Amino acid sequence: MREEAMIEIATDCSQDTCSGTGAGRAADTISGVSATPPHKNRSPSMPPDSSMSGSNGLRGANGAAAASAVLRCPECGHPRPQDGRFCTHCGAPLWEPCPRCEVPGPIGETYCGACGANLAEIQAEKIAKIEQTFTRAEEFRAQGYHERAILTLRSLTEDKNAQETPPYVRAKKLIRQIAEERERGSAQAAEALRLAKEAFNRRDYAEARRVVDETPEGLRDEELQQLGRRAANTIEEIASLEAELPGATNGRWSPTVPVKVERLLTLVPDHEEARRCAERLRDRLQATARHHLAKREYRAALRAWELIPASASTPEMDAQRQRLAELVWLVDDVRTAPVVDRVLPEVAEKLVKLAPRDTRFAGLVEQVRRRAQAASQAPDLTLPEWQARSEEHYLGCPVDWATGLRRLTVADASVAQRLRAQPGCFWVAAGLALQGLGQGPVAINLIPDRKTGILARVIGRAGKVAAPVAWGLDLSPSGLKAVRLAMDKETGGVAIADCEHLAHSKPLGQTADAAEQIQCLRTTVDAFLERHPLGNECVCVGFPGRNALFRVIALPPQKQAKAAGAVELQWQRHAPYPLDEMTWDFQPFDEDGTTSPAKQQFLITATKNILAQQRVALFEELGIRPRVLQSDSLALHNLFAFEGYLDDFKADPAVSDDDRRPALAVIDMGSNATNIVVSAPGLVWANSMALGADRFVKRLAAELHIPLAEARWLLHRPAEAPWLHILHETIEPLFEDLVREIQRSLALFAASNARHDVSRMVGAGGGFQTHGLLRHLRCGPIQMGHKRSTKTASTPAPFSPAEDSS
Repeated sequence: MREEAMIEIATDCSQDTCSGTGAGRAADTISGVSATPPHKNRSPSMPPDSSMSGSNGLRGANGAAAASAVLRCPECGHPRPQDGRFCTHCGAPLWEPCPRCEVPGPIGETYCGACGANLAEIQAEKIAKIEQTFTRAEEFRAQGYHERAILTLRSLTEDKNAQETPPYVRAKKLIRQIAEERERGSAQAAEALRLAKEAFNRRDYAEARRVVDETPEGLRDEELQQLGRRAANTIEEIASLEAELPGATNGRWSPTVPVKVERLLTLVPDHEEARRCAERLRDRLQATARHHLAKREYRAALRAWELIPASASTPEMDAQRQRLAELVWLVDDVRTAPVVDRVLPEVAEKLVKLAPRDTRFAGLVEQVRRRAQAASQAPDLTLPEWQARSEEHYLGCPVDWATGLRRLTVADASVAQRLRAQPGCFWVAAGLALQGLGQGPVAINLIPDRKTGILARVIGRAGKVAAPVAWGLDLSPSGLKAVRLAMDKETGGVAIADCEHLAHSKPLGQTADAAEQIQCLRTTVDAFLERHPLGNECVCVGFPGRNALFRVIALPPQKQAKAAGAVELQWQRHAPYPLDEMTWDFQPFDEDGTTSPAKQQFLITATKNILAQQRVALFEELGIRPRVLQSDSLALHNLFAFEGYLDDFKADPAVSDDDRRPALAVIDMGSNATNIVVSAPGLVWANSMALGADRFVKRLAAELHIPLAEARWLLHRPAEAPWLHILHETIEPLFEDLVREIQRSLALFAASNARHDVSRMVGAGGGFQTHGLLRHLRCGPIQMGHKRSTKTASTPAPFSPAEDSS
């Protein structure tokens, strides 16, 4: 035992140690006085060696007797002299450092002779901490957190000097065992996930939850945990839904009960009580729907029909519900349409065919037909209003569809017919042609400088083009819109002498490469030139507004000769690119809309050289040599300013400069983009957004699972669709996307223009012909009273007499 291995003080001393100087040193040691400090110049972790004298290396002995003290080995009990570091009999260590002061001392002491520490208590605390570490590791192991258990045990294996101690050996062994369990745990977790998925898919939610709960927490990945939560939530939902069944059975139920019963049957298809409840609800709701049908209350009948649980419905009932949803949509569309467009009469005819026994619709359809007939004879091409305007505006101001003419006239009936066939599509082309006649308020021309062969920064180079006849060509990804304007020299009036709308053989966005795009463009332009040889007539072409920059700058009063240099210097400071990389032009642009050089506001328009070069080269390659190159945004500004839309916005001398001025916003929706152009006297601002009519086409094709060509055909001829309500519900979310984009653009305008407020909006472009878009911009989403359904179906049949009267 270690207690028996205490230091023994020898009673026999040699004569040398009891006499002379040696005796004096021994006496000093016994009295506790030493000339040399006990532990000086010795590493505290090393035991004493033979070179040490007196008590310099001893922790537990004192006095002269310590000089001949003997250690007994704690392992075998064999005595050894004091200065031995290891037992010569068994090789066991005889010394160990104090855990507190690290001074070496004999193994088996109760207290440290250097610092007085209780070695037994320290050792007990150390053993307790080691056991706590093992306990914590075992807890992690039981929970499946193998990595945490291994990291916890590694704290016992970091001391390389303790590699032979029992805790070190035990920790290394346990780490190996846990690592092996970790490999088996991965396979166990994968198997648990498979079993839980299978149970959930066969709607055995309790089994799925049991599998997850029995899997150790540390082995559950995110997918398994989520599956467990879904199973638990589903079990709770089923219990909650089952609580609703007694009320539905006793006849005390609310409109939400059928939905809950259908949900319960979705979760538990073989739930007998829920199935019987669904059948009873079906019979009651069907009787209610027929009652409303007999009274011609179609919306109320549809609400009742839609509450019938789908699991209890029949194919005949589904067909009836589909026809009723179509009827409700047709009624709402006819009654809420803002204008009589070319689609509204066809919608009215479908309404009469679907409900021939309802005499109320016959008179309504006749009114639509009369107004459509009157509109076809109107010389100004304006579409007649159908629904009375609301005092509340969804976009904050009135929204109109710019289809009619104010100052422009039409040469003959054939031209008027072509304009009516594509309402609002020719305004960019007309604005370009106006600049060719010298009638547009903006005369900026971005045609490259032919003398130098580069797109130079030539100030005021273009000037006004004033030809008696001019063509405006709007070449877009969907096709070519062309307008020929002629000016009467005597009256000064401008007439639309000709117009042409040619669609490409394939939209440019669907072509395979640039070569196919050029081929499509060439085919379209060749067809146009074959019908309308241009000769020496002035041709004005446009380019996308998103490629143009507009700035209105103010300069101090100065002479006209110095204005060009001042504008160039100011533009040099604000231009986003070096001036030699851009083609740009400017002109005076004041509040009165004149071009007087005395005014101090100037409009600058610019585009990159490469873009202007490519645009002009494209037309020249197609056989057309343009004289004017202008942004389609400025072309729209020219058109609406000439037509008098900005007359009400001219500055009032009585209005102070601090007052806000009204402005017009033009929403020009093309095939692949929509431009917002804000115009007022002395103001033009534009923004482009990548949302055009092609987005509607792609949405229809994706949702209805039809080819793009068929989707485009349905968008332009919606009355040909088997189910108009499905067509409308498919694209209506995109209407709301457009609203958000318009609001974002107007917010950008307001942030950079503190003096103007948009007080009116007008729509233009081919995309604005989409049926229902104008109503959405005016009134917002309209709840038609039916559920969304994208099921394919044949053309709707009319209600039978039995269905219509029962």
